[in-house]
Amino acid sequence: MAKYSIIVPIYKVELYLKECVDSILKQDFKDYELILVDDGSPDNCPKICDEYAKKDSRIKVVHKKNGGLSDARNAGIKVAKGKYILFIDPDDYAEKNYLEVIDKNLGEADLLVFGHYVLYMNKRIKEQGNNDFLEREKALDYLMSDNKFCGFAWNKVYKKEIFDKYNLEYDANISMCEDMLFSYEYIKRINTVKVIDDALINYRQRKSSFLSKKVKNIEPKSFFVTYGYIMKDSKNKRVQGRCKYLYLKAYYKYKKNKVKKYANKELIKSIIKNDYKNFTEREKKIIKMFKYAPIIRTVLYGIRNSMLKKYE
Repeated sequence: MAKYSIIVPIYKVELYLKECVDSILKQDFKDYELILVDDGSPDNCPKICDEYAKKDSRIKVVHKKNGGLSDARNAGIKVAKGKYILFIDPDDYAEKNYLEVIDKNLGEADLLVFGHYVLYMNKRIKEQGNNDFLEREKALDYLMSDNKFCGFAWNKVYKKEIFDKYNLEYDANISMCEDMLFSYEYIKRINTVKVIDDALINYRQRKSSFLSKKVKNIEPKSFFVTYGYIMKDSKNKRVQGRCKYLYLKAYYKYKKNKVKKYANKELIKSIIKNDYKNFTEREKKIIKMFKYAPIIRTVLYGIRNSMLKKYE
């Protein structure tokens, strides 16, 4: 049995896939299995996956009907045999010492979180947290706050036994915030989180994403589902407060979108009346931007996406 199961969900990334897979195969630490999940990709990705599997017995390939990022990750979890689970997106790649640093730092923590590099418009920017050891409630605070902890799936090392004990999987019905929701569900069931400042993944930020046509139309719904659920489920007042801010921000961001029906209007009124005054000044400014300047925001996003497209 391998110590680590590394899961790669794959959809329309033939331009980047070999770089991703090769970055794992070049690791000096060898005790792992690599699970390539072809999520019904219509390009050459399925063939590339099968070619790799023929060359290395540590590689497993799962071919499945397109179901989106979360569904692909779940398919990988089902066949994983390692003691620990990691995820890496197929357009990203790992540092040479990725597994070596992870294995050195893991210890007895229930979750390990590490830093990453952002590849953005020909720049490579390091983003990291501070070395820290957190208990559950502090970890949940960090998860929901503005810092480098982040709700990403690919900057964490999970214990497989936690997945099995609580039947944890990603919510395939949402297409955004799925990492945040899963991280919340995982952390609330464990005791300790270790954060290290080593940057081990190169995260490629680009306009297009893993989202298939099947799930793009429910994108905004995901925010209301995720933050509404955590707000109701958590007993942590700071986590509740942060979710109220994020819920209200999503409401104004998608107010003119037909999916605003997913927002709870009574909850919105309550947040405005009872909680808005407790938001930070920065949060209030962001809320006002989304509320009063939708045209400016749309233009800025359009410019950003146009610039990113040049570097894909």
